[in-house]
Amino acid sequence: MMQIDTRQLTVARDHLAEALEALRAARAANDPSLTRSAARRALDPLRLAWRRLEEERARLARKDIGTQVETAFEAARGDWQQTQDLLNGAPGPGGPTLEGIASRILSALAAVDTTCELTGSGDPIHSA
Repeated sequence: MMQIDTRQLTVARDHLAEALEALRAARAANDPSLTRSAARRALDPLRLAWRRLEEERARLARKDIGTQVETAFEAARGDWQQTQDLLNGAPGPGGPTLEGIASRILSALAAVDTTCELTGSGDPIHSA
């Protein structure tokens, strides 16, 4: 039996939005302590989003939405790694920035939103 269950996607979306919110205040400031604090607050939600998307990716039965889930997964995983790199003092020029991380989170959110829209029509997304 096939089914439509978007809980993993909606929970991943909530975690991505939480991570973006954690970064929002520090993005405009040029204060290293604010940057580190925001990055630390964003780490857990990014990890949780990445794990939810990883689980969803493994359960998908519909290939047409797989690309969107893969895009969101890769962005969330990459954002988590870049946030770790930022906290570990990766070099300035070419290194991770809050702006770059936030931009990728927005890409992940867009991919999750597109996936949720696509699940409303067509075949169910999972096999039982």
